[in-house]
Amino acid sequence: MIVCRVKKQYGKTVALDVDRTFEEGKIYAIIGNNGSGKSTFLNVLSKAIPFDGESNCAKDVLYMPQTVYNFDFSVKRNVLLFVGKKEEEKRRAAEERMRKIGLDALEKKNAKKLSGGEKQKTALLRTLTQNCSVLLLDEPTSSMDVTATQIAEDMILDYQKKTNCTVFLVTHSVAQAERLADEILFFDAGKIVESGKDITKNPASDQLRAFLQNR
Repeated sequence: MIVCRVKKQYGKTVALDVDRTFEEGKIYAIIGNNGSGKSTFLNVLSKAIPFDGESNCAKDVLYMPQTVYNFDFSVKRNVLLFVGKKEEEKRRAAEERMRKIGLDALEKKNAKKLSGGEKQKTALLRTLTQNCSVLLLDEPTSSMDVTATQIAEDMILDYQKKTNCTVFLVTHSVAQAERLADEILFFDAGKIVESGKDITKNPASDQLRAFLQNR
């Protein structure tokens, strides 16, 4: 189990207050309005920011933040950055992902000069070349078109199935949460107000009903 009893404050403002455990090997999609604590939660899980409380989620974690970073060299080198010279199977798998998502035609282009969607593709594929027990994804497809988003979602599902890692995925898309998640977490004011597989179909709280009406 992943234990998460955490609190994050900025002055007197409570940005995050979560106390629960999560099952390993599941996909959790996180939805909520801007400022509801979604990205703060991922930052706490990755221990990218200090917090009060306890979490056992810091070991063997991969984190792809919302604002992605690519290095100042080619797309292919970025994707294969963590693939060793003798890891032929990993290399072939990464090159196949590049082909499926359309990055093979850009493999020699400088990754700093890509469009927003292309940068996300590059960062996601680089992330998926690595092994982890917990994968944190913050809006990983927000700049991708519909086709690329579908391909990226399939890759995330395939990665999770092969590694049996636990995934926490922040998304602005309710439909994406419904497609990918074993459990959806709805955040409001830094807290998990509702959670479950079908909460978007049968919301119990006024906060979630209001959120869904604005989608």
